[in-house]
Amino acid sequence: MPAIFLAVYLLVGEFKADERLAWIPFDLTVAAAGALTLFSIWRVLRMDVRYQKQLVWLIIGVSLFAIPLLWTVWTDYAIEKSSRMFTLTLLACAAPLLLITERNDLRIFRRALTLIALMIVADAMVTLWTEMGTFKQDARLEAMGSNTIALGRASGIALIGFLVTQGKRRWLRLLIKAAALLVLVPVIFASGSRGPLIAIGVTLILFFLMFNARTVQQWLVMLLTVGLFALALLIGSEIAPEGSRSRMEESIRNDPFEDTRENASAATRIRALKISVKKGAVTPLGIGWGGFAEMAQEMGITYPHNLIVEIFLEGGWVSGALVLLALYVIFRRAGKQARASRSVNDQWVFLLAVFMFVNAQVSGDFNDNRLLYTLLALASMVGVHDLSTLRKTPVATPLAAPATAPAAGSVKAAAVTREAAGA
Repeated sequence: MPAIFLAVYLLVGEFKADERLAWIPFDLTVAAAGALTLFSIWRVLRMDVRYQKQLVWLIIGVSLFAIPLLWTVWTDYAIEKSSRMFTLTLLACAAPLLLITERNDLRIFRRALTLIALMIVADAMVTLWTEMGTFKQDARLEAMGSNTIALGRASGIALIGFLVTQGKRRWLRLLIKAAALLVLVPVIFASGSRGPLIAIGVTLILFFLMFNARTVQQWLVMLLTVGLFALALLIGSEIAPEGSRSRMEESIRNDPFEDTRENASAATRIRALKISVKKGAVTPLGIGWGGFAEMAQEMGITYPHNLIVEIFLEGGWVSGALVLLALYVIFRRAGKQARASRSVNDQWVFLLAVFMFVNAQVSGDFNDNRLLYTLLALASMVGVHDLSTLRKTPVATPLAAPATAPAAGSVKAAAVTREAAGA
């Protein structure tokens, strides 16, 4: 149950504003956050989970992130950003460390997140089917009650859920993956969201190079996937609203540094990055959380659309360096574990973290990337510790999947030991 609430909490913001849910008298994000908080408190009070060293590092990180509050200029945006950072976003970091402690928890979380993403995509596909030909000239396909980026990310989440699917019948597994590719990539294209499209391309390349590039047959499958990806883009260009189609085509044809009407978004973000890097290079303590919005008022944006640059600029060099170190350690260990174990859960956590990290470099502010922080927390546990030792009562299915099965003799010896203990 906590794993399902965590999945809902991370994606509820993508659909809670839908007019069909207007009858709900409370904020769904706050409700899900409250439920997660209660689950976490209950787990701690029962001493069901001992504090892990990841929590110690989280406390250190939160302490460093709190220092720039001393010189933050308290505008309305800075108040909102800081309050969300140390409540809702912090919960996304801490909750998985307390609630996702077994492989079954992670399996439930993976399936719940994929199903919610599929629900968002399915609603958009119905909209695309029923309103095809009636979109306004500059319209783009959006998620239910949210925006185009949310739909692109939801499509990527669902696609990665299918990518790691395993089964006894290899041909059926490949067929499912091919169908998912041909359905979900066109939806990303129809949203006109360049970030998720780039991120899913990077994730697909990594998926094959790390897990499926060992034999000639696997290389042939990879080449076939490249062809299917190109076909999916072609399908997307045919079914996408005119606004999405023109946005994607102009992104390919135009120089991203050229400030034209069609390329205004990319050009603005590049200018924002230049300004942020220039200012961050001379402010080692950071300009305070939300400071970019004051620094770049004339640009009409409130954050630089790059997570790493945003942390270095507003949080300072020490905070930025700690984040880079954490990213290096987590991705390195999680990648090794995913290759060694061949586990669906391990591969899914690693690939989805990569997908969300690439997205975070081109879109969103610090608080828009809560799913990334949850995945990094999970990746920091997978393969690093035997999490069955973190409970007072050991469990048989720790989060880290075993790379090899124990020898028959050791199983027999363990059984004898248990019988002796029972006697």
